[in-house]
Amino acid sequence: MRLAALDYGTVTSRLLVAEVDAGLLKPLLKKTTITHMGENLADTNSISEAAATRVVEASMGFLADIAALDLIDSLGSKDESLDSKVKTSVVAVATSAMRDALNSNQLIDKLAILGINVEVIAGQREAALSFAGTLSGFASESIMGQSILVVDVGGGSTELIVGRIETKDSVPQILSAASIDIGARRVTDRWLKSDPSTNSELADARQWVRHQLKDWYDDINKQGLSIDHSIAVAGTPTTLVAIREQMAEYDPELVHGQTVTSQELDRIFQLLASMTIQERYSVVGLERGRAPVVIGGILVLDEVMRLVGLSETTVSETDILQGIILDTWLRSTIPLF
Repeated sequence: MRLAALDYGTVTSRLLVAEVDAGLLKPLLKKTTITHMGENLADTNSISEAAATRVVEASMGFLADIAALDLIDSLGSKDESLDSKVKTSVVAVATSAMRDALNSNQLIDKLAILGINVEVIAGQREAALSFAGTLSGFASESIMGQSILVVDVGGGSTELIVGRIETKDSVPQILSAASIDIGARRVTDRWLKSDPSTNSELADARQWVRHQLKDWYDDINKQGLSIDHSIAVAGTPTTLVAIREQMAEYDPELVHGQTVTSQELDRIFQLLASMTIQERYSVVGLERGRAPVVIGGILVLDEVMRLVGLSETTVSETDILQGIILDTWLRSTIPLF
């Protein structure tokens, strides 16, 4: 089965096309476009026309990519019947920005005209999909028997999922899942008004993020959940690796599985926080579109690591996109009767 997952986030719109067979996922195409859907959302409670246009244009490009991939595979086969088989099914979800915006339906309607039916998912479902997708990228033996915290720092929200894999063949068990309204875009728009941000703004933002995390941390403590290891996903941790390794051209295979220490995180945070947005544009490994919001994302990840007492985190290239595809595949294999 060939599936395409579209993930509409607060900062990025993303595509993953993959073949799934017996629960194993083979990626064929992955693309990310920075669309900043959540730009000015905190002030207006609405997705702007400019942001909606960026999302629609990115989506048109994604659909063209999918169609081209199907066509290439059909033409490249000696089986004349294949052109009827190579048809990618598209599954699209939207997260924090569309959950919050009062005018989400307007953008949903525009995407529907393109043939993209978007499901705006709740935070708990987002967390579950992110956990499943993240763990799919790691050999079960490497994390077996450990209590794993998956940290998915988005633009508008951060998903925090604690779970375990007890044996090699067992299904991942989610012990705690939370979606908290702290993310790179939200922290930036609410607290980091100056360019560069002042020490006072950074301190206030950090205090606010810590306060927002308190209920989640108190809850996992009440449950007696310990955390042995963390895996961080999405643009914030992958950007940290790209900057550390000075990647002029991003290489996901080199990023996946890398470890980032709290010292490295703090060094990069201090470097970027001292710069104006214009100065950040010249930092090797930092996408231009992430420059305005990267500080907010790093601050969130740093506070999570401090709170749970971890000195390092593993960075993952697998995330909610893989989770969407695996979940869709699983649902299609379950007989209705």
